Amino acid sequence: MLNNHEVNLTDEEAAAEVARVAKTYPVVRLLSADQIKSEPNCLLAGDRCPCLRQSSLEALAGSDDVSEQLLNDGTEYRARLRPLKVEGEPHVLLMVRPIDEQEAAEEDLVYTDVLTSVRNRRYYEEKLRGARMNAGVAMIDLDDFRAFNDTCGRHAGDLALGAVATAIRSGIRSTDELVRYGCDKFVAVMPDIPSDDFARRLRQVSDAVHSTVIPGHECVSLTACVGGVLIHGETVDEGVGRAVQLLSRAKAKAGTVVTDGDFIEAFQSEKPLVLIVDDSEMNRAILNEMLKDEYCILEADNGRTALDMVDRYGDELSLVLLDIVMPGVSGFEVLADLSRRSVVDNLPVIMISSEDSDDMVLRAYELGASDYISRPFDARVVRRRVSNTIRLYAKQRRLTSLLSQQYNERVKNSRMLIDIMAGVMELRNGESGRHVTNIEKLTELLLGCLPALAEMKPLALDEAAQPPQEQYYTSDTHYEDPSLTVDIGEGRIHETNYVYAVIKIADPSQIRTAMAYKYNSSRTVPGETMATANNAVLAINADYHNYYDYGYLVRQGVEYRMRPRKEWDVLMIDQHGDLHVIIEPTKKKVEDWHAANPDLTVVNSFNFGPVIKIDGEWRRMHQDTVQNFFQIAGAKQYARMAVCQLDTLTYLIVSCESVLDENSSGMTLKEFEECLQEVEGKLDGYEIKLAYNIDGGGSTTMVFHNKKINSLTNPKVRDLSDILYFVSIYSE
Repeated sequence: MLNNHEVNLTDEEAAAEVARVAKTYPVVRLLSADQIKSEPNCLLAGDRCPCLRQSSLEALAGSDDVSEQLLNDGTEYRARLRPLKVEGEPHVLLMVRPIDEQEAAEEDLVYTDVLTSVRNRRYYEEKLRGARMNAGVAMIDLDDFRAFNDTCGRHAGDLALGAVATAIRSGIRSTDELVRYGCDKFVAVMPDIPSDDFARRLRQVSDAVHSTVIPGHECVSLTACVGGVLIHGETVDEGVGRAVQLLSRAKAKAGTVVTDGDFIEAFQSEKPLVLIVDDSEMNRAILNEMLKDEYCILEADNGRTALDMVDRYGDELSLVLLDIVMPGVSGFEVLADLSRRSVVDNLPVIMISSEDSDDMVLRAYELGASDYISRPFDARVVRRRVSNTIRLYAKQRRLTSLLSQQYNERVKNSRMLIDIMAGVMELRNGESGRHVTNIEKLTELLLGCLPALAEMKPLALDEAAQPPQEQYYTSDTHYEDPSLTVDIGEGRIHETNYVYAVIKIADPSQIRTAMAYKYNSSRTVPGETMATANNAVLAINADYHNYYDYGYLVRQGVEYRMRPRKEWDVLMIDQHGDLHVIIEPTKKKVEDWHAANPDLTVVNSFNFGPVIKIDGEWRRMHQDTVQNFFQIAGAKQYARMAVCQLDTLTYLIVSCESVLDENSSGMTLKEFEECLQEVEGKLDGYEIKLAYNIDGGGSTTMVFHNKKINSLTNPKVRDLSDILYFVSIYSE
């Protein structure tokens, strides 16, 4: 596999690789370090290649691929660089091909946000996310935009976003990239910008947004908070992650700009980190003033932001002060989410409210709150309760660690004592000594059999799964306990890598779904984070339900939507764990299916497709078979994910890579069908009964043992709105 520069080719292998790539690119050159210095052109007459002028082997050391578009004599070209080694020496494979007008126009259209005319999220995911560079990266988030939208109407909100995008553009350079990252969030990427110029331009952006005039709403003034970082050889996505951290600091006050030049001293301090969550700026300011001398303070003005910050900062947080009454997501909803994921076991939460009725207090404690503070605040009481709670949880963690150490020591000492006693007895009577040793071994064997007799309790739909035990991950490709077996395999077909997983469960409750947050929320989190939070042994992307507002959608027994779309085949999982499909669904088709199957209950359903195999028959995918909402057409090569049923409570997941570099081209639907047939041939005694293509492209994610495993060339785990996953129900 030619994944990156770590691959060491022979001269013959390098020549073969050049010949292979030359089938796609009319201009292909394999350049050594000396040639890069002496021949900085890419065979484009009259033009020098910017990617060679601006890059070096050292700059490429951490990159798998660099791609740039060039213009020469009115013709647009795509130039790609891939670092590798030949006979131990660093080289760069240069590939150049022309881009026709139609391709350029189509690409520009695909990557443009219709509302704001800047780059869209798809452009970020496919072009920017994994790019390594030296650049300034900024996250720009409008303050209280939801309130503006609700008050002035959606049309006014659309006008505002367009005006804000123009304002941001005025503050950055013409060569910089601007992406609409989310509803009211933008990402700016400024290559090779000095730190002082970067900070200055972010302040210009903030001022420009504040000065923005919204047609028809001239009296309304918008502000934006900005978090900005400088990256040096890191990926843009890593920069965005750090920028979001700074943005959370900036959100303490509307219109604030925070860069890593004035980076948070809180994270360089030994003070405990406390998160204050309250929609009232005054209340946050009061609590901040009370606690700032002894603690590093983070602030969130709503429940969604609070959950994001808990996920992001994790163990760094020492305490959360959580207001109950907030618009949108209430404090109780936040607490319930943290409790469901067992976060409150290690992170104390103190609820704050002006209401202190018995029912409110009782509900807070039932959901896992550590304490309850009523407004108006008494500074002495607040400081004491915060201090006591943090110290109590710290002591609890220390005691747990100490008990674990003591237990292990006792086990060790007991074994030593048995060995000593057996040795002493053997000196007096060899048979007795051997008897003691044998009894110990027999006892160990009997104890080892006991776990197999443990009860495996099915999970209720709203019941959280327990974490899988580490000892059952017997290798990087295998998990096995009495309730769940996962076997991972891999292969390559059609010049594309694929990974597959065979899953066997003991009970239907072990195949489950989870949303990043609640239905209709735009919140997304990395697939790896969602898998870990839900104690998944193996997880994959679901159908990115929050991207659209139609389809037949059921999750964990709750029906959220009954608006089927004919272009999307529906996959359903019933209460027995069996898979069913409806091809080209309509509302009537779904209703007819339910009428024909009164004994079956749909626990989870997905909208994407197409169905690749049904009733044991391959559908013979062709290039014109399907073209769904995401334009994942049959003839185009994409990353793809298939969910298959092999037998009762036995499943197959297959994922192929996308066009991440020349190493994997992605697959058409026809090629993917052939991939599934190849995998089927590797299964001992199993035949695929049903196969369904679930989402694809940048969403394609398979997580095993809390790590992404379905892409060797791009291990980043993208943000998802939902997952399909498998859990254990075994406990010793």
